Amino acid sequence: MHDLDANKATGIDHVLNAEYESNVEQYINSLVDRLRNIGYKPQPVRRTYIPKDQKSMRPLGILVYEDKNAQQGLNKLLQAIYKLDFVSHCIDSDQK
Repeated sequence: MHDLDANKATGIDHVLNAEYESNVEQYINSLVDRLRNIGYKPQPVRRTYIPKDQKSMRPLGILVYEDKNAQQGLNKLLQAIYKLDFVSHCIDSDQK
């Protein structure tokens, strides 16, 4: 969670990093419980458009802070589980 940039835009819930941090234990415990019980549902993504060049706009999806934390946590978990599989596969490929 501390890896997330605090100055990013808020999602549709408008919860700022500081607000999330002020009650972080409750938020994280709730998130973990919902993930374990397959009750977690990501929030809709806030869509905004930023200029791409002088003629067009690029769509940008802004997640809520909780979804960012869930994605980051699952990413770290999956990396820890599968890292050795990928490393050993790369070593085996190099030896052929």
